Amino acid sequence: MTSSRRRSPVSALTRRGVPIGRADITVAEAADAMTRARSSTLVVQCPGSVWGVVTDGDLRRRVIAAGLSTAAPVSAVASVPAVTVDAEVPVAEAAAVALAAGVRRLVVLDASGGVLGIALEQDLLSPALRAGTALRTAVERAASVDDLVEACGRLSSVTLSLNDSRVPSADVTAVRSSVVTATVRRAAELLGDDASTWLVSGSVARRESVPSSDVETARVGGPSPMGSSVHAVLERCGLAADPHHASAASPRFVRTVDEWSGAVAGWVADPYEDTGVVMLSLALDARPVVPGGWAPAEPARAALADAAHARLLMLREATTINARVTLRDKLFRRADTMDVKAGILTPIVDIARWAGVSAGHDAVGTPARLEHGARAQVLSEDDAEVLAESFDVVQRIRLWHQCEALRDGRPVDDLVRPSDLTPLDRSLLDAAAREVAGVQRASAYLAR
Repeated sequence: MTSSRRRSPVSALTRRGVPIGRADITVAEAADAMTRARSSTLVVQCPGSVWGVVTDGDLRRRVIAAGLSTAAPVSAVASVPAVTVDAEVPVAEAAAVALAAGVRRLVVLDASGGVLGIALEQDLLSPALRAGTALRTAVERAASVDDLVEACGRLSSVTLSLNDSRVPSADVTAVRSSVVTATVRRAAELLGDDASTWLVSGSVARRESVPSSDVETARVGGPSPMGSSVHAVLERCGLAADPHHASAASPRFVRTVDEWSGAVAGWVADPYEDTGVVMLSLALDARPVVPGGWAPAEPARAALADAAHARLLMLREATTINARVTLRDKLFRRADTMDVKAGILTPIVDIARWAGVSAGHDAVGTPARLEHGARAQVLSEDDAEVLAESFDVVQRIRLWHQCEALRDGRPVDDLVRPSDLTPLDRSLLDAAAREVAGVQRASAYLAR
């Protein structure tokens, strides 16, 4: 997929003329509407401005094979809620949404919230990504924990293959994140837990996972031993838990909806208590592994909209990491290696998170948060563009570095040695370091 096509709005790839039916029409009526429209999909209009979808495959599996009467309401066989995207969302972001949700079609909404049509996975993803989607399918269909472990054993080779095929790093990390999310969900299901209670956070939730990334999780519900059990399976799959215990194996990250909402309110009211800024960051990134599930990101965004003091502290945290020593000094004068995650990527991610929530948008990925921050004039367009380009450059270099380690059988890390890079990449990393440091210094004035 060309770069210009990736940046074009998803409306350019949307298939229109898809039939729409109310949730109370019969299965027979739905099938008739699909036949007349020559469509393999029907969008279902459910109460409360919620959309669902029914496909030919659903009719075969859930009606014919299950022996369900065609007089049953179509809502009985629809997938609800459908995963939706706005028509102006870039194709690359829509593809990441589809990958993360593990769905093969998105319902595309126009500016008024009506249905414009559907976007299919086959149109959104380049052929090079098919190996990644095939692996995700293998994870979703794993019949046992051993099958799941075996499937996940192919994740490194798929990552190498995608990187060697010069697939954009954002697509590689989106594929990895979708596989990891599917693994968390399938592990919970295989152990008999309710997967809809599980959340991922951090880089996996932002669709920015690389081989060195750990897995941050949480649960929505009462106390349960399932957190430790699921993470034990994830460890067997080669997916390490967050070393700072930000996982559902810790009681701190297992709460009911009311408990999560109350905790979020407390962190917003006093971000200094209970490591509030850190917890808010995790809450804002949190995403359910089952589409449509509840996540603490919802109350966190709502509470922060009216809490300028808490947003100010988020910005302060994002701009004080390297306030005295420039990133360029650390990269090229005082060390043989540089932790590109801590030194460059983390400040960009943190600034983007602040910009996204300050703009009142629910975007999760770093580039999308920067874009919406610029649209809302929270960030200048120049700063947002600089940070987005720097993020892309450093993620590409970071992924290359880790793929080389995988190829050589070495442990993966974020410690890049500039002398190992090509002259062009050294120059790009130098420029990214200087640019990010400059935006940090400028943004620090806003955080005073």
